Amino acid sequence: MDRRHHRKPTLIWLVAAGMASGALAAGGCGGAGRAAGPVAEVPGRSRPVEMGTEVGAVIPAVSQLAVVPGRRVFVPVVPAASEGAGAEGTRPAWTWRPPRGLDAALIVAEPVRSPAALASWLPSSRLRWSAVRPEAGRVPSGAAAAYWVVAVSPPPDFGRRPLEVPVGAGSLRLIPLPPPPERRLDPSPPRPGASENARRGLGLLLEQAALDPFERWRARLAGERYSEAELGRAVPASLADPVLDGLARQLEDQWRAGLAELGRADEAVALDVLRTLTAVVRLPGGNLRPVWPPDDGETSLLLRTLVDPAATPERRVQAAQAWLAHAPAAVAWPIDDAGVGVGAAGAAQRLHIGVADLRGRATTASAAEAGATAGNPTPLPAHDSVLLATDINAGRGDGLANVVARAGDWRTQITVLGSAVRARPPGLLMSPMLPVWTMRSWLAGEPEVPVPGEAAAALLQPAAGGPGGRWELFVECRSVAGEGEPPAGPPAPGAAEGPADAVRVYIGPFAESRAILRVDRSGRVADESRPGSPVVANAVVSDEKGLWTAVVPIPVELVDNPATAPSLLMGLSRTDARGVRYTWPRPLMPGQLEPGRVRVDLAGWSR
Repeated sequence: MDRRHHRKPTLIWLVAAGMASGALAAGGCGGAGRAAGPVAEVPGRSRPVEMGTEVGAVIPAVSQLAVVPGRRVFVPVVPAASEGAGAEGTRPAWTWRPPRGLDAALIVAEPVRSPAALASWLPSSRLRWSAVRPEAGRVPSGAAAAYWVVAVSPPPDFGRRPLEVPVGAGSLRLIPLPPPPERRLDPSPPRPGASENARRGLGLLLEQAALDPFERWRARLAGERYSEAELGRAVPASLADPVLDGLARQLEDQWRAGLAELGRADEAVALDVLRTLTAVVRLPGGNLRPVWPPDDGETSLLLRTLVDPAATPERRVQAAQAWLAHAPAAVAWPIDDAGVGVGAAGAAQRLHIGVADLRGRATTASAAEAGATAGNPTPLPAHDSVLLATDINAGRGDGLANVVARAGDWRTQITVLGSAVRARPPGLLMSPMLPVWTMRSWLAGEPEVPVPGEAAAALLQPAAGGPGGRWELFVECRSVAGEGEPPAGPPAPGAAEGPADAVRVYIGPFAESRAILRVDRSGRVADESRPGSPVVANAVVSDEKGLWTAVVPIPVELVDNPATAPSLLMGLSRTDARGVRYTWPRPLMPGQLEPGRVRVDLAGWSR
């Protein structure tokens, strides 16, 4: 026990210091901010942030806005140049306020830190938006971003031609938009087959997205693919706060009108843009998920061109084609890294790659090691995904290999393990355990980093007494407070279930586990791959304030080729007391039940 407790603080420290290998954590997704006006970061505080004093004058942050006549216009504003405004930014919005007499509001985004929000697929679920009036005098505690808008009512005769209107010390050119078209922009959208539960889960996500004034337009356009009965709810068409509702309506008007103009110029290109902007994709587990490209500068430029009355039909089509070339047509990601089999010269190891269509066009997907011919071409329906098994024959000198994934003309290169990971003294560190993929991290191919206070790690090492064919896994988890978190230690006599916070060790091929060893604070090790989940061992558990550890014995019969080339196929999962999941070596996708695997070479301990 002295040996294990000596190592105990080391694992979490290594994770926090970033000393674990990044090859598994970051290697590869092949895929693709919000341009909502001048945004300033607000430092987190333990109490509300006091607004600054009035500035002498404000000017519009944009030179023109396209709006539907008869509606109030919401204009982002910044201090006038004499007050220190620059072309690309302003003084932080919470440090000043517009002069009296303007109908102004500070648009504020506050982080939502609930377990549901942290595990949410959409970034909009992690923010709560509000409109704070200047007379409130304070910004909510911990606000993440803020910017000012001023409401303007155009004159009644606005509607036939552009109009210059005063805003603060400056002016703004208003461009009249036609009323939004009554017919749907996409009469025959792609609808991958899905269960009732999957459609209702999508309905919940679209309802959440519609609460974000800058994403409601996407949620409503995406929701038009399904009936209210299919989604189990209506996608909200209005927000309770009139300022947020006005901003959301203004942006939706612009996109609907712009896409309608593009459709009159080239219907096929318009459908490609619409289906990419508002894609709903079926993931390998059967879940339906919005997959929306970010509101970056390219997307904002496209919208400005589409609603510009001076743009010709040809110019709109050219802008749309340029945007489509910038936006990803598909995304590919590694699900498990098995590594080349040990002890067998030239042996191939099978791994799994996911490919999803984001364009809304049926195509063919494939994946193969770089330089090899793909032997797994698979039909990929529109807005659907497939799992591809591919073989890796050799890795580079650094133990990595490259896989090329394709979907039609689109292709990307993914880095995976090309060889087994060797377990060497003092042990193989399995960290960090990663949160589930979110839409943003998945498209970027960059897993989110776990919060240090929620870290978990594991160390694979020989059992006490040195290598003798027996191995153990030293697991260390930060305790995370959550609703219904049970007390530390073993359950009370007669308790129906053990503590909720648990780690699962998956041994064997992906989706064909030979064992799923579950350990929690009770110390019981149950094999969930067997009927009734029998207890197969007892772990040595230490439970201290803020940290629990367990030493889990690995049954010797689970080691592959124990006499000649011992190895283990392994993956780890932790479900904390809040129900939030973390996995190693790769993040999970929504609906994915188990983590990928890594081949661990156990013979390396004595080399």
